[in-house]
Formats: sequence, structure tokens, C-alpha cells
Amino acid sequence: MRQAQSRNQRSELYAEILQLRAAGLSPRQIAPQIGMNVRTVERWLAAGGEPEHRRPPSRSVLMDPFRDYLEKRWEEGQHNGLQLWTEIKHRGFEGSRATVYRWTAARKERPPTAPPNSPWRPPSRRNCAWLLSEDPTSLDEQTERFLHHLHENAPELSIAGELARRFAAVIRGDDGFTCSEIESDPF
Repeated sequence: MRQAQSRNQRSELYAEILQLRAAGLSPRQIAPQIGMNVRTVERWLAAGGEPEHRRPPSRSVLMDPFRDYLEKRWEEGQHNGLQLWTEIKHRGFEGSRATVYRWTAARKERPPTAPPNSPWRPPSRRNCAWLLSEDPTSLDEQTERFLHHLHENAPELSIAGELARRFAAVIRGDDGFTCSEIESDPF
């Protein structure tokens, strides 16, 4: 309920920004009228809409080996988180009850006819930027397909992602260079 209200407020603000912009006002003139920062108004106009505020789906790597079993038990009618946790604990699960409770809460929200990995929504702009810098082998299959589609349609993003991964390696020190090598050959 609260999320829907916030989303509606952002939509209304964006509609107001567009009306003022259509009337010929600059972002600097719009911002004080609607009580926003100039940079925020500029960012919303450049992005073509209000920001998306959604939490990325949490995924526990600890749960991966037990997902098929949990889905089977769920389909059999077992929806009790404590019971499911006890069952997979005996099968070698090392995670907490809270991890299983989060899985059951998310599972309850999903329609009964939906496959386990749906609905998949494309990531937000911010998450997309983060995904481009991630090691492609560490991503799930749907995200890999999304990035493959993205790279086919915008090859520049493939280059940007590679540069981001290299930069991250330099920052982490995983690039194989030493400081003395960099100092001796600055470019």
C-alpha cells in the first residue's frame, strides 16, 4: 500500500515536471516550484521518467542445491517454513531458518501456476550498470540471456562492461600489475 502511494506520488511529480517543461521552464525554474533539487529534475528528465525503486530479488546461494526439493515439497502442500527448514537441514542445508522463511514468503507471493523462476523483470538502470561489471559466468541463466540480448542490441555496452571489469580488477589488485610497473610506464 505504502509502495503504491510512493509510486503514485513520483508519477504525479514527473507529470508535473513534464507540464512545466512543456510550458518552457528550465529545470532550474521547475525545481523550486515542486520542491525538488535541480539535479534530480535534470536526472528525471534525462531518464525519461521517475526512478524505479525496487529491491532486487534476494537469492541465497545456500538454497540452490535444495530448490528442487523445496519446490516438490511445496507442490505437495508443505508450506510451513520451519518444517521445510528441518527437512533440508537433515539433507545438509547449512543456512538459517530466516533464509527458508524468506523463500517461503516469496513463494507464497508467486502464483501457483508460475514456473519457479518467474516472473523475471529486467533489472533497473542501476542494477543493469552493476550487472555489466559482473563476471558473466557468475550470473543466472535468465540474466545471462538478458545481457546477451543487451550486448547484441547495444555492442558499446559490451565494451563498457569489459572496461568496468578491468577497472574493478585494477582496484582489487587482481590485474597482475605492480605499482612499480605502472610508475615506470605511466602510459
